[in-house]
Amino acid sequence: MRRQRREDAHPDAIIVTTDDGVQLRCSVAAVGRETEPRWAIFDSNANQYVGPVVQSDRSPEAVRRVITEWWATHPQPVGGAKS
Repeated sequence: MRRQRREDAHPDAIIVTTDDGVQLRCSVAAVGRETEPRWAIFDSNANQYVGPVVQSDRSPEAVRRVITEWWATHPQPVGGAKS
């Protein structure tokens, strides 16, 4: 059985409830060849978004603030139309 390395571990998703009541599941992801990790965000309809760059402060309050600010002006979901 292959042992899991620390680098292989996937952090648990963080659930963020925005000011307008939308619940988003957020996790850290490496996107393409970018060197800075970004937030991968899924809404309740399973639409996926590539969110903002992950900041050094990952406290629940800081994550909620960053995601809520981003969500107010978010682009379209990855590979689909905005719902």
